[in-house]
Amino acid sequence: MKNSINDMALFIKIVENGSLTRTAIALDMSLSAVSRHLKELEQRLDVCLIIRHAQQFKMTNEGTIYYQNAKAIMKSIDELEEEVRGKGVLRGNLKISTTHGFGKKHMAPLLAKFSKMHPELRISLSLLNNLSFMGDSIDIALMVNPPKNDNYVMDVVLKDNYVIVASPDYLQRTPEINTPSDLLKHHCLCLNNDRIIMNKWSFYLDGYENNVQVQPYLLTDSGETLRDWALAGEGVAYKLSWDLVDDINTGRLIQCLPHLKTEQLELCIVYRKQRNQPARIREMIKFLKANILNSLS
Repeated sequence: MKNSINDMALFIKIVENGSLTRTAIALDMSLSAVSRHLKELEQRLDVCLIIRHAQQFKMTNEGTIYYQNAKAIMKSIDELEEEVRGKGVLRGNLKISTTHGFGKKHMAPLLAKFSKMHPELRISLSLLNNLSFMGDSIDIALMVNPPKNDNYVMDVVLKDNYVIVASPDYLQRTPEINTPSDLLKHHCLCLNNDRIIMNKWSFYLDGYENNVQVQPYLLTDSGETLRDWALAGEGVAYKLSWDLVDDINTGRLIQCLPHLKTEQLELCIVYRKQRNQPARIREMIKFLKANILNSLS
């Protein structure tokens, strides 16, 4: 078993260095020793893992499979040793991703608080205007209505509805909004996510759906920019309420058609299905579930 683990570690180094010579230099080994270990590994597995000639260094299909699985195994070993050695102290790297507006306003303060609780943990927050998938380097993502994927767990932490809002100044100088069809007379501020213009605004009354196809006056892929335009009196915005609670409560924005039910979306904590989830990921998920709702109030 020990030799197998050492062989995996060496093979990973060979692949990532891109040559036997560079690997030998990096590990302070002789080139012949590196070559011998690789040859013995291939003989034991009875496959060729790397095609190596004077002008060629390329993994075979079997080599790619071995590398990917060896990488995962070595990562699990590192995480196990880290967790046991830590005895309750969270260490290592934790990468989290979410949308720009939600991350800046709600996630950043929560992660700062969690970091103070676990000072030996290195937390990285990646903010994107649109987050429609979870990259391989991300440990946890906060996503709205994530696409179904059997390789991931998707825990719903919040359900939120869209609201129609505009500034008092804008509403004073434009026609009244009493029905969804009145929106067709207004400057409508729309999101443009993944090249899809979100200009179909949905309402529900007496169990029936009423969709209004508005004409975009201004388009953006940023929820923050959409809010800024609404505050500046540029038009009417259709946006999830969690970003607008303070603006509505203070009167900076007025909710239009509040008696009508609108489309509802789910905010999910997304993470990979994994038998032995590292403690830092488990604890962060637990922390987010306990604190996200409070951060929105």
